Amino acid sequence: MLREFLIEWDAVLQKASMTGRYQDFLQALETFRSQVADLSVDSDEILRELRWLIDNRDYSIGGLLISVAFAHPSSGFVEPLCELLELRDPKLLNEDIVELLGELNDQRAVPSLVKALSYRFPDDPNLALPVKALHSLNQIGGDTAMRLLQDTTKAPEEILRFTANEILGLPNFDEPE
Repeated sequence: MLREFLIEWDAVLQKASMTGRYQDFLQALETFRSQVADLSVDSDEILRELRWLIDNRDYSIGGLLISVAFAHPSSGFVEPLCELLELRDPKLLNEDIVELLGELNDQRAVPSLVKALSYRFPDDPNLALPVKALHSLNQIGGDTAMRLLQDTTKAPEEILRFTANEILGLPNFDEPE
C-alpha cells in the first residue's frame, strides 16, 4: 500500500514539475506533505520499504519514503537509514537521511554520522552533508559525538570548523566563505 502511494505521488509531483510553473509543484508538494501527515501507516511497513530501497535504490520514491519516515518516526528506522547512508550514493537524499537520524536521537546512528563527515560529493561543494552530520551528532550527543565536534574545530575545511565552533559555542573569527 505504501509503495503504491509513493509511486502515485511521484507521478503527481513529476507532472506538476513539468508544467514549468513552480507554484504548481509547490502546491502539489504541500498536498503530499499533508497527506503524509494524515497517512495511516505503521512503522513496520515503512521499515519494509526502507529495506526495499536499500536493495532496489528506486530514487524516484526514495525521497518521498524518507518524508514518510520523518512524519512517522521510529527508532526501528535507524539501522536501515544508516545502511542507506553508508551506501555513499550521491543520488540518495543523504542530507535528509542524516537529518532524520539526528531527529531519531539514537546512539546507534553515531558511527554512520561520523563516516558521513568524510563524504564528499561533486554536487555538494558547500559540504552540506558533513555540516548536517555535525548538527545531527550534536542532537544525539554522547561522549563520542562531543569528542568529534571538538576535533572538528581543527578540520581543514573552514565551513566544518565554523560549524563545530558554532555548535560548541566557541568564537568564530571569520565567517565561512
